[in-house]
Amino acid sequence: MVLAALQTIPDEYSEAALVDGANKLQIFYYVTLPFITPILVISAMFRLIDSVKAFPLVFLLTGGGPGSVTEVTNYYAYLLAFDFNEIGYSSAVTIVMLLLVVAVSLGVMWMGRHREAMN
Repeated sequence: MVLAALQTIPDEYSEAALVDGANKLQIFYYVTLPFITPILVISAMFRLIDSVKAFPLVFLLTGGGPGSVTEVTNYYAYLLAFDFNEIGYSSAVTIVMLLLVVAVSLGVMWMGRHREAMN
């Protein structure tokens, strides 16, 4: 998704920034990043959703093994609560996950509204 977003950026913007005297870092920060930010946020949201959906697969198929290779965050919270009896720490991990999901979702909604206002 990010590669596709990078390929949609018109070359004229980067060339204009070069003519105006911008260096590579400034071109990335002021030209490239604003174009790909929506895709980065949506990609992060997809990965977060995939991480939450992976719990049944990890729990049933591998049990988090071998070692902790396939352990996702919500499986880690499950292990803390039910295997290690660390209910408070498990709750804290779960709350942080919830806050991340809410923050990314609000970011996506804000960007959608911001783009509508610009059009």
